[in-house]
Amino acid sequence: MDSEVFKKSTAGIIFKDVISCAFAVFIIVTLILNQKAASLGVINGISFSIHTLIPSLFPFMFVSSFIVKSTIINSVGRIFAPLTKFLFYLPGCAAPAIILGMIGGYPTGVKNVQNLLERDLINREQANRLMCFNVNAGPGFIISLVGGIFLKSISTGILIFLSQISFAVFLGILLGLNARIHNYELHENSASGDDNTNMTDSIIQSCNDAVNSTINMCSLVTLFYCILFIINSFLRQNSNVFPPIVQLIVPVILEVNSACSTISNSIYSPSLMTFAIGWGGICVHLQIISVIIKEKNIKIFNFVLFRLIHALGSAGLVYIITRSECLPVSSVQNSCEIPYGTASLSTSLSGSFALILFCLYFINSLKSTKAE
Repeated sequence: MDSEVFKKSTAGIIFKDVISCAFAVFIIVTLILNQKAASLGVINGISFSIHTLIPSLFPFMFVSSFIVKSTIINSVGRIFAPLTKFLFYLPGCAAPAIILGMIGGYPTGVKNVQNLLERDLINREQANRLMCFNVNAGPGFIISLVGGIFLKSISTGILIFLSQISFAVFLGILLGLNARIHNYELHENSASGDDNTNMTDSIIQSCNDAVNSTINMCSLVTLFYCILFIINSFLRQNSNVFPPIVQLIVPVILEVNSACSTISNSIYSPSLMTFAIGWGGICVHLQIISVIIKEKNIKIFNFVLFRLIHALGSAGLVYIITRSECLPVSSVQNSCEIPYGTASLSTSLSGSFALILFCLYFINSLKSTKAE
């Protein structure tokens, strides 16, 4: 019996090794055959990191880390504690994390969650809740880049940003209500340390954290740009096999900046742009997971599920508003529309899907509670 188990385990190991070697060979051959596309992807990824990602994210990463490491979090927590408890059923110390998570760019909110968790200012359940709604693109990216450059309309960029924040707050309130229903602990530990905390040490540590986090993000963005350029090169070479919509779906799934750029060059669809921003792409998901991966009991599945819910819900808000002509979106439409058009990609069912997915989450939550 033992020999059979040994043979099966050995066969499993050999199979995994063969798959790993085959995958490595596939990657090497792909890079060799698509060297030009890969090089262009790396160049564009580095350019985007230098000109957009670092200037927009580094200051917020530094500030968010500094607030948690210094005693500023005590004052901010005391001021916003009543509102934070009332809306989200979270301790006051989570207020800076929520504020910076709403305006600081995708990884900023999760970086704050990690800092609060490391200092035992929040518990695992609260950290999981924060990760579900406190991940948002910053106003600089949405309003300036997406609105001003891609959509040629600052007002539409503001609409997308407000829709994203509004739906994130809505999700946070619902999750807080769920926590109250299940009588979860509020966990109101105060920040450790006194008001004489060494300011110099806090600045240096925060700067180091911001640099390391920014480098990790830039490396992932560059990698995904490389992957996208290779995929797009393959799709163009086989355009008779793959419909044009595939070239739109792939960047939406993988990387948000490329997705927004591709959408703006193909169709005028604020709601689809909002979906791409709310989803964030696998690149953003990996950035966030890389920040929080060392923490145990963090539910990655719930995080990804709520990325999809947030994307559908915020896109639904934008679709309803633009469909009802609250903004003059028709005046800034691109002339380069493609046959499948906006209507097939921006659907009024997005809000319904969001509610369905949210119900699935609660069902899963109730099952796990009963199991405990």
